Amino acid sequence: MCWHGIQTCSKTLFLLAMLNLESSYVGARTVCNRVRGMMAKRTRPKVIVISILVLFFTLISLLYTLRFAFNRRGTKTVINILCFGDSLTAGSYTLWSERIPVSKRHPYSIALQKHFDVRDRIVERETGKAEINGRRIYKVHTAGIPGERAVDEMLRRLKEHLRNSTISYHWVVILGGTNDLGKYFNDSSFMEDYTSIFKALVKLHETVAKSGGRTVAVTIPDRECIGAGTCDNIKKLQYRINEHLRDYALQNKDKVILADLAKEVVLPRDSKLFSDWVHFNPQGYNKMADVIYTAMKDYV
Repeated sequence: MCWHGIQTCSKTLFLLAMLNLESSYVGARTVCNRVRGMMAKRTRPKVIVISILVLFFTLISLLYTLRFAFNRRGTKTVINILCFGDSLTAGSYTLWSERIPVSKRHPYSIALQKHFDVRDRIVERETGKAEINGRRIYKVHTAGIPGERAVDEMLRRLKEHLRNSTISYHWVVILGGTNDLGKYFNDSSFMEDYTSIFKALVKLHETVAKSGGRTVAVTIPDRECIGAGTCDNIKKLQYRINEHLRDYALQNKDKVILADLAKEVVLPRDSKLFSDWVHFNPQGYNKMADVIYTAMKDYV
């Protein structure tokens, strides 16, 4: 019995050490040391009593260890985030190599994923909530198509994506309208019907809401001609659409939050963030992720 108690002690100490449960390990080690001390003094009655206590303590510690390990590893919640839009979502940019333009991609979703990864580690280290309440895992996905318009194109693709995907998205970040604005560089006739783009964007948000998700409305950023003052038509349209997006997010706080990229990245002040007349460079896309993460972090 006594020798069995000592063997049990040794096995328990090994298990607790492997699972890195310091408090349980220290307690078990203290009791086991006492058992070995009693054995050395050959006080058989006391050793028997201590051995029984050790077996009881071992059983309780083992049950607690298994329960803790199961809770820590078995309650992960995956939060899926979809980045949906055009080339600004795809991360398109131009890299010049010996005066030859080379098309590259650096989607902002890369930096956004890193933001959530860092946040997850900080919360787990500082509060322990990830260990106690179940750990949240964030997965950021990208669905950007260069050249796509909000009017007549994005809605169909979004519906198909949500219907065919095996993933249930908790959040969808939506940025569209840039390509719609481009066609009105020299055409002011659209000014009387500028709400078409806004209404198309609203339909995207409503589609996500019907699927059970929430959305992030990203305002349309500046382009080179706006900073240069050479496309007043586009500037006016962009301004009105963005104002409508801000109001829409304000009126639908329960399902939509605003990431005001147009206010955070302004031309010509932030020209260093662009690779061409409309697309960001990698630094610019990282800045885009910063703006979106800042908007989301208190809600996700």
